Amino acid sequence: MRSKVIGGILMMAMAYAVLRYHIVGEVPWKDFPLYIFNKGLALGGIVLLSFNFTLGPARQLGIPIPQAWLDTRKVLGMTGFLVILVHVLMSFLLFSPAKYQKFFRNRWHVKGPCGHQYAGRGF
Repeated sequence: MRSKVIGGILMMAMAYAVLRYHIVGEVPWKDFPLYIFNKGLALGGIVLLSFNFTLGPARQLGIPIPQAWLDTRKVLGMTGFLVILVHVLMSFLLFSPAKYQKFFRNRWHVKGPCGHQYAGRGF
């Protein structure tokens, strides 16, 4: 059951990313392998972590949650964290002046009033 839920969430996230960015949007198909996969991973990871953090409190509020779902929370959380970690690493690979020209003025300056300050606080 766990692998079906996780696989289903990730497949729906990837399908949404392809629909949103390629079919409805204007992103070229050459960006599919890395750029769109990264978008799908971000959405899938957030959904997995959301399920992880909402099942317990929902049961405390009296909403009937099957015990099998509650037993799956640990796997959902660890998988969601791993998926988000892969998303972050892929984002570091993609973040370059060639891909995101509007964020860079020169080689070392990120656009915005406090670009480096916020980047440093992220770590």
